[in-house]
Order: sequence, then C-alpha cells, then structure tokens
Amino acid sequence: MLKIGFIVAEHSVKRLKQVQGQLEQLCELTLLPYRSLEEITALYLSRPMTLDAVIFGGELAYLALQKEINGPYPIRMSYLDVTERDFYKLMFQAHSAHPELRSSRMAVDFLDQDNGFLGIKELLQPELLPYMPEEQADRLSYEDMLRFHLELWEQGNIDLSVTRYGNLVDKLTEQGVNAVHLFPSDETILEAFNHMAQEIERLQMKANRTAVGQVQAQGLRKLREQDDPEAVLVMATLHKALLTFSGREELPLIVQKHADYFELLVSQQDLEEKWTGGFASCQLLAFLNDQLSVRVDIGWGAGETLYKARFHGQNALTLAERQPLPSSFAVMEDERIIGPLGESNRLEFTHAHDPQAEAWGRHIGITPLQVQKIIAVMHKLKRDELSSQDIALHLGITLRNANRIMNLLTEKGVANVSYQKQEKLRGRPTKIYKLQFEVLRGS
Repeated sequence: MLKIGFIVAEHSVKRLKQVQGQLEQLCELTLLPYRSLEEITALYLSRPMTLDAVIFGGELAYLALQKEINGPYPIRMSYLDVTERDFYKLMFQAHSAHPELRSSRMAVDFLDQDNGFLGIKELLQPELLPYMPEEQADRLSYEDMLRFHLELWEQGNIDLSVTRYGNLVDKLTEQGVNAVHLFPSDETILEAFNHMAQEIERLQMKANRTAVGQVQAQGLRKLREQDDPEAVLVMATLHKALLTFSGREELPLIVQKHADYFELLVSQQDLEEKWTGGFASCQLLAFLNDQLSVRVDIGWGAGETLYKARFHGQNALTLAERQPLPSSFAVMEDERIIGPLGESNRLEFTHAHDPQAEAWGRHIGITPLQVQKIIAVMHKLKRDELSSQDIALHLGITLRNANRIMNLLTEKGVANVSYQKQEKLRGRPTKIYKLQFEVLRGS
C-alpha cells in the first residue's frame, strides 16, 4: 500500500475524522501535525525516505518548505486547495445565516490569479468583490495574513473574514473579528489523495517499464554490407561515445550492440525526465554528432512491453532518418509521435488509427499522417493560417512538395488564400492560407 504523509495544521486535524477511514483504505496515512510554520521543515526531513508522497494541508505550508529547502525533492509533493465548489458552498451558508451580509464587506485571503480567483471576478462587479491580498508575497506568512484581516477589521471595512489558514482563526476571534475557516471538503480531500495515488502508481509503472533507444550512424549498414573496415571504426567510436555520455551525465543505461546500430535500454521515467527533459530536447543527439564525423540519428520508443518499445523505437528512428538534419524522435506507448526533439519544428501528434484523418486524406489526396501533422502544426502555432514554408519546415519536406500539398488543400476547399506577405524586397510575396478542415466533415 502507498505511504502518504499529510502535513497539516494541528487546528485542522479534527476536520479529518470523517474522511480518515476512507483515506486509510486508499493509502497508509501518516498524520504530521504542526503548530507553527517553523516546524514544517523538521517534519518533512523526518520522513521523506519512508514515504511515497507528502500532501500539505494548504499552500502556505507547502511554500514554507520550498522557502527552506530548494528542490528537486526526492518524493512527490502537493497541497490541498479549495475548489469553487467548496468556496461557493461556504458563501451560500454565510448569506443564508446572515442575509444582510454583503460580499464587498468580506475579506478572503486565498483568492488570487493562480486559482483564477475561483471565478468570482466573472460573477461580481468590481465594487461587489471581497477584499483580497494584492500580491502573492502578502500570503507567505501567518503574520502577513493576520495583519491583512486585522487592518481591514479595525478600519471598519469588513464584517466577516474568511481564511484558509486554520491557525489564524483563534487569533482573529481573540481580537473580536468574525472569522471562519474554509477547509477543503471531504470530497476535495479524497480527490486530492486519489489523484496523488494515481500519479505515484503511474510513475512507478514508468520506472519499472523499459524504454528503448535505437542509435544509428548514417551509411553504416552500407559500409558493413561492403565489408568496409570503416564500419568497425565507426561502431567502436559510437560505442565509446555512448558510454562517455552516460558516465559524464550520470545517466544509467544498458547498451546492446547490434550489427549496424546500438540499442539503449533505460527506464521510461528516466527517458522522460532525464534523457529528454520532458521530450523537449535530446542532449545525447548533440553529443554524438559532435563526437563522430558521420551523421547519427536516434529513435526512442516506449511501450507496455519490451517488444512494443523496440517496435516504437524503430519507427522513431525511421522518422529521424527522414529528416534533412541529424534528428531524434520518440514514439510513445499511446502512439504519440514527438519530434524532432529540441528543434523549432518539433511536433506532437498521434500515429493511432484515425478514421477521420484517413477519410480526409483520401478525399484530399494526401496521407492520413500528413493530415495529422498539418493539424498538429496548427495546434503548435496556435493559428489556422499557414504558408507552404510552414508546412515544409514542420513536415520535413521540400518547399515544392509543400506547395503541392497546399494546392491539393485549395482544390478541395480546405485552404484559401487569406493574404499575401512580402518578406523580401524582391521576389514574389508569400501566400498565407487559412485552413479549415471542418469543411470536410461528412466527406
């Protein structure tokens, strides 16, 4: 069973009684109550190696730890946050008990840009909004929050303080302030713990599954078929470079030598987090092409089995080899294709069976994969207006082929010239096309 620690204000522990039984069915729960923020770091340091994750009772405790200890952290962490459901339930209860209470006469200390002000700015006119801390820095200590509420109360600006910080309630009431503590509902707490449990299980699954990297030097297969001694030298140099990179970057891997390529075995978690930085780049590719005099391409594959990961790795390598420059691609377990990694024309699209893309491709006269790539370009650039140059760059094809595709799209009514842009003093202006695949729905 997963072990999750819950660092929560002592004042709020009693609020967990109703839901504690359900939490203990989900995980091995360790309650770590604190009286002051100064205790949080010691609480955290006393348990990290015995827990799978830590959830904080609120944002302030979470920020207090981050202020004392810089990441990265050895275990997953998150904090409970109130939802719109929790907030508006409390607002309804407050107005039901006190119909004369106006929202503009309330102070709420947890509404900010990070949580979208829980939607209240979309519901109320500015003059009806409650008082809120102006800056996040104003919410980094109990003292700041206490001052926020007390000053408004003493100035006669508010009739009710709503606080997210349980340890403030007694201090506020001692000063005569009408204060209420908003703690996440049982439903919100269960959702947070369920989400954390699912995230840990996903990471553990990734850590236990193997990803495969296929690394190949261009022309090596042909050299080997010709029994050229250069093939042996290239393979030896490539092997040495792989081991050098692994040692230098402290990235564990298993290297398996094949006839004309190398296979790398790493965990899926390491592939995503360490080897590619969330599939944003591929440091190994740059290193290998700097070390060898021939072009090197890499295909990364992930899958629920080693066989599937190898299959995806080979497909990714094929995609990389089709690029005009040394490239690295990844094909994921869910058939997503990502690449070329680290390049401005990087795309993320799916290779899974898509009946709609097949129908559109057949109607237009291009492949379903080209349809998916063009749509991926539009999503990446966040616009539906593209030029042939955009298509050529992101699809890794010549401008001539990109013009051919754009002409086919125009013939079928998918693309229409939106405007022309003169990018150089001489030459023809670039045509910018507006693409609307939805016109083909039903085709």
